[in-house]
Amino acid sequence: MNKKILVIIVMMLAFMLSTPYVLSATQIKNYNSGDKIPIVENEKGYSTSDLPGDTRTDVTIQILPFNPPITISQYGGNYQYSIEALNNESTSVSFNIWTMYTLPNGSSYGPVFGPVDVQLPDKWSAYREDLSDYVTADMPGGNYTYIANVGIYPDTIWNSDSFTFNKLPSSGGWYLQNPGNDETLEGISFSDSENGWAVGYNTIIHTTDGGDTWSEQDDGIYYNQGYHAVDFINSQTGWVAGSLIIKTIDGGNTWTQQYDPSSYGINSIQFVDANNGWAVGGEIDTYNQIYNRVIIHTSDGGNTWSTQLYESGYYYYDYIEPLYDICMLDTSNGWAVGAYGAVFHTDDGGSNWIEQRLGEYSDLFGVTFIDLNNGFAVGEEGTMIYTTDGGNTWSNYTLGFYDNLNSIIFTDANNGWIAGGGYYPYHGTILHTNDGGSTWDFQDTGTGDFEYQLNDIDFVNNNMGWTAGSTWYPFEGVILHTENGGGSSVQPILSYTPTSIDFGDMYGSQSNTSTINIWNSGTGVLNYYFYPEAAKTWITIDPDEGFSSGETDILTVTIDTGGLQPGQYVNNITLISNAGTAIIPIYVTILQANPILSYSPHFYDFGEVPQYQLVTTNLSIWNSGTGVLYYWIDDSGTFCVVEPWSGHSDSGQVNNHTVMCFTSGLSPGPHQCNLTIYGPIGNTEIFTVYVYVTSTGFNNPPNDPYDPLPGNGTTKGETDPVLSVLVSDPDLEMMTVSFYDAADDSLIGTDLNVMSGTRAYTIWSDLSINSTYDWYAVAHDQEASVQSDTYSFTIGEQTNEIISMEMPLNIGFNLIGWYHGYNTTASSLYENISGCLSIVKWDPVAQDYWLYLPGFPAFDFVINPGMGLFVEVDEQSVWHGEG
Repeated sequence: MNKKILVIIVMMLAFMLSTPYVLSATQIKNYNSGDKIPIVENEKGYSTSDLPGDTRTDVTIQILPFNPPITISQYGGNYQYSIEALNNESTSVSFNIWTMYTLPNGSSYGPVFGPVDVQLPDKWSAYREDLSDYVTADMPGGNYTYIANVGIYPDTIWNSDSFTFNKLPSSGGWYLQNPGNDETLEGISFSDSENGWAVGYNTIIHTTDGGDTWSEQDDGIYYNQGYHAVDFINSQTGWVAGSLIIKTIDGGNTWTQQYDPSSYGINSIQFVDANNGWAVGGEIDTYNQIYNRVIIHTSDGGNTWSTQLYESGYYYYDYIEPLYDICMLDTSNGWAVGAYGAVFHTDDGGSNWIEQRLGEYSDLFGVTFIDLNNGFAVGEEGTMIYTTDGGNTWSNYTLGFYDNLNSIIFTDANNGWIAGGGYYPYHGTILHTNDGGSTWDFQDTGTGDFEYQLNDIDFVNNNMGWTAGSTWYPFEGVILHTENGGGSSVQPILSYTPTSIDFGDMYGSQSNTSTINIWNSGTGVLNYYFYPEAAKTWITIDPDEGFSSGETDILTVTIDTGGLQPGQYVNNITLISNAGTAIIPIYVTILQANPILSYSPHFYDFGEVPQYQLVTTNLSIWNSGTGVLYYWIDDSGTFCVVEPWSGHSDSGQVNNHTVMCFTSGLSPGPHQCNLTIYGPIGNTEIFTVYVYVTSTGFNNPPNDPYDPLPGNGTTKGETDPVLSVLVSDPDLEMMTVSFYDAADDSLIGTDLNVMSGTRAYTIWSDLSINSTYDWYAVAHDQEASVQSDTYSFTIGEQTNEIISMEMPLNIGFNLIGWYHGYNTTASSLYENISGCLSIVKWDPVAQDYWLYLPGFPAFDFVINPGMGLFVEVDEQSVWHGEG
């Protein structure tokens, strides 16, 4: 770490710990963050002599946008920026930070952010680098200036800084309103152009200014409620329905519970006057597969409710599921719709409900009638039906797309709207007719690729309308508003190229890619997806859904021929959009493969290699036939290791493998190992490795062990001390080091396979406090032994040292150190490191690396305290020092 940065961090922590009151009021907040400003020392190095001579307080501000220049789409969007205030004075200063807009017409708006109270010591700065502001779709198009001020809000500005951004003008008549809640909205109702309510799970929100601002209303019920529908007949009187029915007569300031359905839920409610109202719903009992549907009625404003229709039955046999919407033209005539395309009609206020339509049809979610004869119902996957004879007969209206249509409303005989949305990708849809439903056109929702769906829609006249829904995860409420009937119609056009893809000749177990370009050559927003069940397992499309406002989306088509037998294949991929459906055929021909295993060299002779050495060579393997060659190399039971030990090769593709030969444990003389390369059935080859291991000749005994731990004559603070000596051997041989109690020559412990130039370790357990102990070590190289001097130490008062650590390990090789006061092994360390592939240490005597690979005990080695190691991992993890 840079020393200057380290000093700054230390000073910062010291300051924050010693004087927390300076920062207690220093917070910068926005809608997505509210933590305290980080404080760092001013790196610009101002001193008192640097301050200007005027009398103005010398505090400056800097605001920097991310990724300029910034252009906000017509559908709105956000921009990010950082902000920093610097106190150049020689004393602590208190001040405000705030931001303002200069709008395209030259007027000022704000504050957008702040004012924030800040107190800074001299030569320190306050900064935030994660700030973000959202520009809504209804903001006028043009150039904006975003200005940051520092001073005393609002009139005294000491310093300011700014940047500009451009907002493209909106072409649609709908724009987002902020409902200010984090729950799904399922119903919306306006009594006039100013007063409206929206409801959802445990949520009732209210506006008195046409939706510019919304506030929550308390239903007075102290447990969660699922509200699905709302209906107001004026600005004071309304009903909300779901798991309960509640009523207000004071605009929602207070609510009274009127009805608890208990055995079912209410999906829609409608009042034609202050007394007469109807509600529909039902229950889905998935455990018993018993469902019901219900219609209830009140004639006294909801004080009492009576059941007009109740039916229950089995899901698979009776086509009975809940009703979802109701439309009453007056106190006598009405229609209700629901699951399986059910339509019920009454002409006597509900005394009798006649089934007009039922069967294996798509679910219907919304219904409306213009008069006693002409009506429409909408539902799942683009379903629309209509009638011109009061529902005696119904006809299908083909829209040509598959979005769910959730709500429909007409304001007169000609003008109507539908709200809904689709799942691939998650998007909202609004349709409009101005000819009584003969034709329907899309309206621009003004939201671009914002992911949400619309559940309900309401208009108070031909111009003023609102629709409510929710975003995709996390689920939050969404409200759109129009003041001009939704603006002009738009017509997206699905355009794409190529119209088919032919991957030509391929072999099994191969992959290849191509691309599909998709764009909207019309107006508005095109949303599209590839039907999930259409693609077979050997084709994937990424991404498989998207939006286009005219830009071209490039999708990657990947074909994987694994498992395909020789022959010709075609897959007709279905591309579905709100502008129609297209079929894109994908072709491939699978040829008979004949992979042939080839390799070079066929053998390798390392020649003379001393004991305890690691030598390597290269083995090349390729496919000299057709198709894909899969192979693996068996090096078990040999003194060689191959890395990697398996692979695959397309025709002509050469793969290189490293063959490592370890002479540790091999006696002097010639050695041979055969590595078996397994390819296709009947295609097996042998790669032979030769090595002649040489001895160092006349055996030199080890050098005397030295450099004892604990140091001679020292005092230790624990009763189980680690004993250690440094050992070496002129012939670089492995040694066995034994530790003895000098008092009676009894064995304390033994360290095996100790490399020359490293330390040997053991633990002397259960010693007594305030006692002195003598010991010595003996090093043996299998032929000769040498003894160290006798060393002594004293056990003093016991201390406990707690060592903890967290070391992040990145993919690849990482340098770590063994800090404990005892030995471990490479195999033990491997078991305690997630994703470990290998462990390597440097032998300073042999001037070479020692490699441990899992599964090869012969390559294990001892790790001594203080030793540095390279650890190879294939995943990011954290090592806590275990081993």
